[in-house]
Amino acid sequence: MASRISAHRDGLRPENAILLDLRPGVARLDDIALEATDALRSLEALGHPRPILLACYPPGPSPFYSLLYARALECGVAPIPIRTIADAAALVPIAAVDGARVVLHLHWLYKVLEGVTNPAEGWRRVAEFEAELDRLLERSVAIVWTVHNILPHDARLPECELTLRRAVVARASAIHVMAEATESILAPDLLLPTGRVFRVPHPAFTGVYPDWVDRPHARRVLGIPPSVPAIGLIGSLRPYKGLADLLDALPALTLRRAGIRLVVAGDVGSVSDMEETIDRAIAEPRVLIHPRHIPDDRIQDLMRGLDAVVLPYQRVLNSAALMLALAFDRPVVFPRDPALAEFADPALAVTYDRGSSDALAEAIDRVLALPPDDVVNATRRFCATRDPALLSRSFAMELQERIVV
Repeated sequence: MASRISAHRDGLRPENAILLDLRPGVARLDDIALEATDALRSLEALGHPRPILLACYPPGPSPFYSLLYARALECGVAPIPIRTIADAAALVPIAAVDGARVVLHLHWLYKVLEGVTNPAEGWRRVAEFEAELDRLLERSVAIVWTVHNILPHDARLPECELTLRRAVVARASAIHVMAEATESILAPDLLLPTGRVFRVPHPAFTGVYPDWVDRPHARRVLGIPPSVPAIGLIGSLRPYKGLADLLDALPALTLRRAGIRLVVAGDVGSVSDMEETIDRAIAEPRVLIHPRHIPDDRIQDLMRGLDAVVLPYQRVLNSAALMLALAFDRPVVFPRDPALAEFADPALAVTYDRGSSDALAEAIDRVLALPPDDVVNATRRFCATRDPALLSRSFAMELQERIVV
């Protein structure tokens, strides 16, 4: 008789096995089928007559997935992570038994052209992706796209990337946007059909990450004296994030705030893109740098040790780093940009015009002068408007109403 462990590895779920995470990828088609079958049983028990099996691509570790899907089941939507978009087809025969609908939910599209620099190879991959979408449509799989960014932040083939997005828009039954200004920002290159667009904002990260350390502890971990002002640029470090601009502003900022420290932390990605800027940051005595992935339980040391978070983005559509800052009651500095206009509450944010080191330094000086109690009250009021449970239900109900296959 096979052991329980070997049975689980062979795709047979033991009765006492539990699933604690909807975010990671699924290993095989057999596992996807098991996930779908179990999900339909759950939805049947909840009394949903026409449920949705939501094939989520690409799977990943971002807490955004968990927040967006947190209340999906209670609204008749079952998220199923898949390895490739073709795997969504495996859900069709399972769904047919219960009269369920199958929806491919596309998130970031960078995987399609990841690592490709040759235009011929790029166009080949775009054509293959389009053909796979068409095969799914022929099998009555609906398509939904969540618009996370304008283009991949390290796009090497922008025309291929735009064509890819146009192909998705042409085939999508619904398009989920988060920023209020998404349609106007994309309009020069990508027109979103108004009747198929719905908005559910980015959920707050309140309570997502460990948060039990206090400021003195965090300051000790960072090696920054309690009285020294500290600002941070936190998150994946890419050229568009504006670290170079922030370093340019440091001399003017130091004249305003003597002894100030800049904390820079996050995964670097392509070394060739950031090597010069990272080397420059390392050589700067006022900068503390951790150019690596930040473990979830150490984010609190960074956020609780900072006085403000600075996001000098050269381009932006949605910002998880901004949501993270607000979840830890940190005030923020960011450029005046339509994508971020909805966050420009003077009680928690200071904005500036791009292109001026003095303007950035002045904005940082002003954000450090905001009354801490007012900041806390403002960030908590804002995060309350982005309650993940409410937004998750809104997202799932939008799908229920819009998907008619």
